Amino acid sequence: MLWERVNFQSEGLSICHSLECEDPFIEFDYNSDANIADVYSAFVKQIIKEIQQKDRCTGCSILKRQAYKPVNIKIITLNINIQCNCRCLYCCSHSSNMEQSVNIVPYLKQLADRNMISADCFLDFGGGEPTIDPYFEETLDYAEKNRYMIRVNTNAIKYSYFLESHLKNNPDINVRISVDSGKRETYQKIKGTDAFDNVWENIGNYRKASDNISIKYVITKYNVSQEDLSGFVMMCEKYHITQVFIDIDHDAYTGNDRYGWADYTEDMLNAARSLMNMAKERGIRTFAGYVWTADDNSQESYDYNLIEKNADGRRILTSGATILLPEKYIRHREKACITYKRYNDLTELCSELKGRKVFLYGAGYFGEKMYEVIQNKVTIEGFVDLNLGGSTCMGKKVIFPHELKTMADIDVIITCGACNEVMEYINREGINQLANHLYYITLADLIYYEKKLN
Repeated sequence: MLWERVNFQSEGLSICHSLECEDPFIEFDYNSDANIADVYSAFVKQIIKEIQQKDRCTGCSILKRQAYKPVNIKIITLNINIQCNCRCLYCCSHSSNMEQSVNIVPYLKQLADRNMISADCFLDFGGGEPTIDPYFEETLDYAEKNRYMIRVNTNAIKYSYFLESHLKNNPDINVRISVDSGKRETYQKIKGTDAFDNVWENIGNYRKASDNISIKYVITKYNVSQEDLSGFVMMCEKYHITQVFIDIDHDAYTGNDRYGWADYTEDMLNAARSLMNMAKERGIRTFAGYVWTADDNSQESYDYNLIEKNADGRRILTSGATILLPEKYIRHREKACITYKRYNDLTELCSELKGRKVFLYGAGYFGEKMYEVIQNKVTIEGFVDLNLGGSTCMGKKVIFPHELKTMADIDVIITCGACNEVMEYINREGINQLANHLYYITLADLIYYEKKLN
């Protein structure tokens, strides 16, 4: 139920986590004097009214008709501080701006003062990277003091002795570490940093402190080789890991009416199945992310944030599902979909495009910044922009997207924030010239690269 949950995000709050409908979101200024308990309560009532008027959440498989009864918050997720020391291909939230950090403890206290938080609340530290958040230790202390069930999602690049000490003394703390590879080379490509050996060493140290350590493998197009899958399982065995979470690249579940579902390949599905089977054969518990079961009306859309109690009454973190994608998503779309190649290393991208004719799709700040950084490394012919076609940018011509249909032997880098909308347009208009010639790197990675140059 949506009123059992609150997700703290960098610019506000959301109160659900379904992939089938838009997550109800409200902006919140963490510098204001507003009491978050008042904001949350009013927002839940507003959303319930909209649901009753059938203006929201229609078609969601977890939506049930029942009398509204206020209940305490059982799940709190923290995605409020997005600074990170990693640059994962499947994540666009990474940033090194420490000014974005917010101390969440006063807001948790405001909710607790109204008795709005359940006694068995689950607090989920999301990202960026929690262990580099200046308020991480204070928040962890507060959550532990209030006997919350706690999960820390970390990349384990930085080892936290503070977290280790809490792991040793509190069985209600779980740590989930995303590795996403079984080879050093693949790790570097996906994560944007060469920390494979260091991360596994840190995993080993966390594992010595507690058995509540799980390792996550996000399936992408770049880590589906048998060598990666078997290497990952072998490392899990080496460090006595007992739980593995298998999830899917975010771009592959942007919704069944978007290009993203078609971007999910049969190789990715087979890799997920293979990884699950290999882990199970070695006695490792395997869990599939709730996304794998989303949008299937024959069952509930499960989240793996569920809390259960074992025989001795100890709270454990478990999963509501261990299956993979619903059958309708296993069947790959008949019509091929144009997708982009993603990079987090601009040097690698420029190397691939050397000697090619390149257009930048987006003539705004992102596009201008890209031009400034790479103009001496690749041949930039011009810009593409739906709204600015016919003008110039940085002294180069700006063409309309449909003009790409008349061109051959070109490559395009997407340089705008509306990446999904660009992909939808390209596929809807059938600009097939861009198949295998479309690229994307986040603005955050571009700025990171620019800082390295300076």
